[in-house]
Amino acid sequence: MQVFESKRDMWLWLILGFSVLVDLGAAVALLSADLPPLSRTISVAVLLATAALILWIMYGTRYLVDQGVLTIYCGPFRKRLRVSEIESVEPTRSPLSSPALSLDRLRITYAGGKKIMVSPEDPDRFRNAIGQAQR
Repeated sequence: MQVFESKRDMWLWLILGFSVLVDLGAAVALLSADLPPLSRTISVAVLLATAALILWIMYGTRYLVDQGVLTIYCGPFRKRLRVSEIESVEPTRSPLSSPALSLDRLRITYAGGKKIMVSPEDPDRFRNAIGQAQR
């Protein structure tokens, strides 16, 4: 099994980290707000869940190549691709939503034209691992 962590662009890391701080600050502020207890509890729970989701994505985005399968993890989300279905792996800087924490990305085309983008820290090693798994 080969594990590839997502490359992390500093600007995205700062935006996501700031979002977590804002959520946590709002949750603390709501704890002392003059709201009905149920409203306050639900609001704080939603803010904490949002912060937890962002942190999970920040620290849980990675790619595994194992036994002919590429598994893409992005927080609670998971995508499995058979390596044999991968048609191409090409560099891109597309900003479209994807399980990637950097704009230095690889566009994976698979299963008749479906596409997903990833951003492994070491794209050459990642491409080699995909190539070896296809043999």
